[in-house]
Amino acid sequence: DQVEVNHHLSKISSVKQQTKEELYRRVLRARDYIQDNKREGLNLEMMSQLSSLSKFHFLRNFKAIFNQSPYQYLLQLKLQEARLLLDKDYSYNEVNSLIGFSDVKNLRKAIKKQENVRTKQY
Repeated sequence: DQVEVNHHLSKISSVKQQTKEELYRRVLRARDYIQDNKREGLNLEMMSQLSSLSKFHFLRNFKAIFNQSPYQYLLQLKLQEARLLLDKDYSYNEVNSLIGFSDVKNLRKAIKKQENVRTKQY
């Protein structure tokens, strides 16, 4: 959606429109990689290399565009998937194995924290 793209571009702190568009494309490349490999061990170094930006520029632009760090974005993706699997009656142990969380205890805490944040927003 062009309106959404323009909204994201307006968040990037660059003067030239072409530079904004290029930075946006590079960060999207890393975001797509995160989505496709959310169960793998991802790190900032890998994502910044994929986007052909320094760690600092990648992190700053990712936060500007998506209003969260790459780690927060990855955690959100994992928790969304975990919630779907739990709604389908998977056990916490099964969900933990499927989405690649560190352990069941951390998964439970993260889901509970996410639910508490949602209830406070509404």
